[in-house]
Amino acid sequence: MVELSNNLKDILKEGSTFLKGKGVSNAKKELEWFCEKKLQYSLIDVHVNNIFLNANEVKILQNFIERRINDEPFQYIINSAPFLNYDFYVNPHVLIPRPETEIIFNILKNRFFKTALDVGTGSGNIAISLKLKNLAQSITAIDCEAKSLEIAKLNAKSLGAKNIDFLKADIFKHQFFNSYDLVVSNPPYISKKDYRFLSDSIKKYEPTVALTDYKEGYSFYQYFAENINRILKPQGTMILEIGLEKTKNKIEKLFVNQANLIWHKDYNNDYRILEINA
Repeated sequence: MVELSNNLKDILKEGSTFLKGKGVSNAKKELEWFCEKKLQYSLIDVHVNNIFLNANEVKILQNFIERRINDEPFQYIINSAPFLNYDFYVNPHVLIPRPETEIIFNILKNRFFKTALDVGTGSGNIAISLKLKNLAQSITAIDCEAKSLEIAKLNAKSLGAKNIDFLKADIFKHQFFNSYDLVVSNPPYISKKDYRFLSDSIKKYEPTVALTDYKEGYSFYQYFAENINRILKPQGTMILEIGLEKTKNKIEKLFVNQANLIWHKDYNNDYRILEINA
């Protein structure tokens, strides 16, 4: 275990130098955020006041550093990840929300849907944000993992998002009795082959079932293409996030019978979101 002094300023200096040496590029900021989140020391405390930590606080910081050099994502250590303007509770049962997914809300800005379906809700970040941004009235959020749904419900309660029906369901087996004005999903899109090449921080900690379909990465898009008229209402909108831009053409071919396809790019100018208007 890394040795630390008990002076907070010294710890930040020592800890950030050590973490950077282990490949953690944003080490100083992470230590500051960790002190804020877990030790309740403000940035003023961190930078201005001369604070000496007790033995337990030093141990907590040592534990944080050990976890980070073992590739554990920062968001799982502090059990928090930002999405839009909200903080979502996360742990290894749910995928860490990515900034690219926020593009969905740029697309849906100034629209309103009476009913919405979120497929593979995970932490609930999409479904809950739809409600908090007043983009949908009644929302159904499904996931095949019970532990994911527990976290999504926890986030909905802590963020004050009501009228969301969280449902345990495998979309490939679930029988839908309703169709929706909006269907949105950031599905598992990484192929079994490509999954092997992901970073250790992802493979060791993030839920495999949320990342890959264990096949070629197209299973969910195939389902949506084959069932769009059953789950999406006439004049409805479907929003799907994709992974690598190289998959765009094949996914587009799956929706060959849909006339109105709109592609949206991400912050790297890669095609990331498919919008389908029925």
